[in-house]
Formats: sequence, structure tokens, C-alpha cells
Amino acid sequence: MLISAPQGRSGKTTISLALCAALRKQGLAVQPFKKGPDYIDPSWLAGAAGRSCRNLDLFLMSEDTLLSTFQRACQGADVALIEGAMGLFDGLDSGWGSTAQIAHLLNVPVILVVNTTRMTNSIAAMVMGYQRFQPEINIAGVVLNRVSGSRHEKKLRSSVERYCGIPILGCIPRDVGAHMDQRHLGLIPFSESGSSESILDRICDKLEGCFDLDGILSIASQFQNEPIIYSATRVESQARIGVIQDPVFNFYYPENLEALTSAGAELVFINSLEQRLPQVDALYLGGGFPELFLERLEANTELRKDINDAIEDNLPVYAECAG
Repeated sequence: MLISAPQGRSGKTTISLALCAALRKQGLAVQPFKKGPDYIDPSWLAGAAGRSCRNLDLFLMSEDTLLSTFQRACQGADVALIEGAMGLFDGLDSGWGSTAQIAHLLNVPVILVVNTTRMTNSIAAMVMGYQRFQPEINIAGVVLNRVSGSRHEKKLRSSVERYCGIPILGCIPRDVGAHMDQRHLGLIPFSESGSSESILDRICDKLEGCFDLDGILSIASQFQNEPIIYSATRVESQARIGVIQDPVFNFYYPENLEALTSAGAELVFINSLEQRLPQVDALYLGGGFPELFLERLEANTELRKDINDAIEDNLPVYAECAG
């Protein structure tokens, strides 16, 4: 299933996290995806689902690559949950690369999260507009978010069910207490926050009872696609590549690390705050927010000296973003 909304800041991430955690709690293997490119939301989705989250993005990926990424990641999973980005139809000027295009390519049903603040009967006009704008997109249900009370909920439910013909799959109160702290680029990365697990527990506890999980699983079961069986190919290790991965540097796409491994690399993960540089043949530094860890990074003088000496000895280094 794909979780989307009419616009950003509607509550997609919080609801996606709660659903991943609630379905996992029922004993289901949940494979999360994020309409990318994105590093931060996937870190939280991976934490909630207990499986590595993958990006799906038609700007950076061909359709074949996106389909392959989806199929490979879904091996061994009971449920696939994709979190969209921005509004359902938002992409480039033509709408190309939108969340809706991914939903159509994968043939997955869409659950629309609607921020219902100061809205009653107008919700039907909004949802109907989304249903009719691109009728080939299967908008299969609605989650009501920021509902002010039982009277408000009754009006919203009646309007959607009467005019749109699709079920209400969840109702989230306005002051449910599932707030997540944000910075300029969105949420604080999962590995950076010292209270990530407790935040996920709180979100799940607050929202789990707000969903019709049976109805959501029924919607997800509408997905029909022939599975592709992949055989894992592995090359014997030919090089040790150090990867600095810790609360400081944690922006990595899993596919890039897997590509290195499949090409014959042994990955050696390094904590830049605590460790020295081990014996490696190359070094890979990803992105993150090192500006928030300056004093602790500065204190690890041994690692900086190790890297400097290794570079002078012609150590290959690949760094991107804040790395």
C-alpha cells in the first residue's frame, strides 16, 4: 500500500511509522519504502519496521530499476508500505516523477491522509477531486488526521462514505500527542536521536488504536503483481572499504553499500566519534549533520591523523554531502 496526502505536512510520516510498528507488532514482516530521494524519513521507517527502508524515485531511477528495487526488497515480507512525498500528484511541472506515477507503475492501492483541520463536508469534494484527477490511480481509503472530536469525525465519515464510496481506515485526534521534533531538513535522523526507540513506542501507543488494521490489510491485499525470484550473486572479497557510519555520518542508500559488497568489497563500519582508522583499502564518508558534533569530532584527533596519514599514502577516499 502507498500512504499519500493532498499536500505535505499532512501527517504521512507519523502515520506511516505508526502503521509499520502496529503491523510489525502483529507479527507481520513489513517492508518500508519512501518516495525519495530521502535519507531522514527512511531512517525512521527502518527503525519502525525493523527492515532496511528503500527509496523509490523516478527522477534518479529508471522504471526498470525502480521495479527491481521494489521486488528485491519485498522478498520475505508480508506487507509493503510506501510513504509518498509532498502531495500525491506533485512532481516536476508536468507531474512527472510524482508519488502517483509510482503508485501507477507498481499498481499499488493508495491510502490518502487528509488534514481535516477546519473542514467538514468539503472533505468529500477534495477526495473526489483526487479520485477523478487521474482515475487510473486506485485511491482505496482515507485516514482522517487532526480530528477535533466525535462530532467532527461523524461529519467527515458521513461525507466521505456518502460521496466517495471508499472507507475511512483511521481517525487521528488533533491533540493525540504524537509530535516529532523537526529541523530545517525535516525530522532529526533516527540514529542521531538518543530517544528514537521511545519516540516510536510513544507514537505506536498513541495511534495504534486509531486505525482499522483489518481494513488496511484488506486494502493492501488488493495489490496484485507477479513476484520475481532473484538469485543472490556474490563475489569473493577483494578489498576492505571503510564506511564511516554513526550518528554523525548516516546518510547512505542501502543499494550503494550492497553494490560494493556484490562487487567484492568487505565493508568495515567505523564510528568517527570513538574509533581509529582500521586497516582498509579505501574510505567512504556519507552525509549527516557533523556541525552538531563538532566538539566530539574534534576530540578524536587520532582518527583525523590516521585519515590524513592514509591519504598521504594514497588511500582512495570517496566523500559526499556533509562527508
